[in-house]
Formats: sequence, C-alpha cells, structure tokens
Amino acid sequence: MSQRKKRPSTTSLIKSKTPKKTGVSKTYNNLIVQVVREAKTEHAVFYQFKVNGKVKGWMKKSAFKSPKLLLSVPIIKQRPELPTGCEITSVTMMLRYTKAKKVTKTKLANEMPRHSSNPNKGFVGNPYTTHGWTIYPKALKKLVKKYAGSSRDLTGSSTKTLERFLRYKKPVVVWVKMHGFSVHALTLTGYDKNNFYYNDCWTGQKNVKISKKALDNTWKTQKRRAISY
Repeated sequence: MSQRKKRPSTTSLIKSKTPKKTGVSKTYNNLIVQVVREAKTEHAVFYQFKVNGKVKGWMKKSAFKSPKLLLSVPIIKQRPELPTGCEITSVTMMLRYTKAKKVTKTKLANEMPRHSSNPNKGFVGNPYTTHGWTIYPKALKKLVKKYAGSSRDLTGSSTKTLERFLRYKKPVVVWVKMHGFSVHALTLTGYDKNNFYYNDCWTGQKNVKISKKALDNTWKTQKRRAISY
C-alpha cells in the first residue's frame, strides 16, 4: 500500500511564498474589509485581510463573495401631504438615518428655502400642491448640515463616489428622471456588484434594485445632482 503524502497546512503554504501587497477595500455585512496581502500557492489564492482596520488572518479568495451593503433607511411616503415634495421627503429619509430620527417631512418642508425661479436658491413652487417644481442640492446644504452636522453637495460626482458614501453608512439623495416626471428624487440605501438600491417616496417602495448603468443614465439627465452629509 502506498503512503498518502500529507498536504501542507494553509499557514505553511502562505509562508512558502512571498505575499503581494494590495489595498482592495470592500464592505461585507456592513463591515469594512480590506485585503492587505495576497499569496498564491499551488492549491489556491489566499488573502490576508483586515476588518475595520484590524488584521484578522488569511482566507481563500473564493470565500470572498460579491459585496452587498444595505442601510436600514426608513421609508417615508411624500403623499398625500407633499405631492411635489419628493426632494425634501427623500432628504427626510436620509436624515432619519442619522441622529435626527424625529424630524418630519413637513417640518423640513416648512424650513427649506423658497425661491420664485431658481432651484439653486430654494424650492420653486409649493410642495404642498401639484404645482411645485424642485429644489437643488446647493439650496439644501444648510438645512442638511443643521440636522446631520455636515453636508456634502455631490453634484457632478461618479457612481464610485456614491458607493463610497454608502460604504461609510451615509445614504445619498440623487436627482433622476422617473415615473413620467421631468425631475424626481430617490434616497440611495445600498449597492452590490452590479446594482444600487433605493427608497422611493413616490411609490412607497423600500430598497428597490436598479442596475448601476440604469441609475447613472437617469441620474445624468439631472446633471448628476446629489446630496449627502
């Protein structure tokens, strides 16, 4: 009978090669996981990884699944009170995820600036009626900062920037063209490899999936307007 050769341990396999440094950072189950070194062996590829900044050990590359992140952002419907107030309702959902858990859409609607014609200066029209139009991120920065402690106008940014804010547990409000409206606002709640997820205050649907390409296509019709904190 031939004697079976003993398979080397994972540790010895990794030590037998010179690991390659890397810096890939992903999010798994709302934890920030960073791959810091890679080691190729005759049996598999292994990653040394950190979780929230602390080295945890080595794991097979095949064990890393495609990242998916979903923030528990409450769904708030804009109707019936704010038939044209999707922007401020979406901002309310975003802020309710922060320490401002008791702020209401109508309170914010009453506090947001108004303007007769320029959405960069205030809401144009009346969000309590069907004759309202829109308000842009620049005009909402002060209000967001009041309740979140900071505000970031992300207009003109990329989908990678949206992912980064979500990765650091910050929902993002984006301006899009949807439901037959020339302008609509959504609250992004998460993403995975190919999709974003959003809360829609018009339909009342939570964590709706949309491909990254589809989101970007409708987002760019609004000059990629977005706001977070």
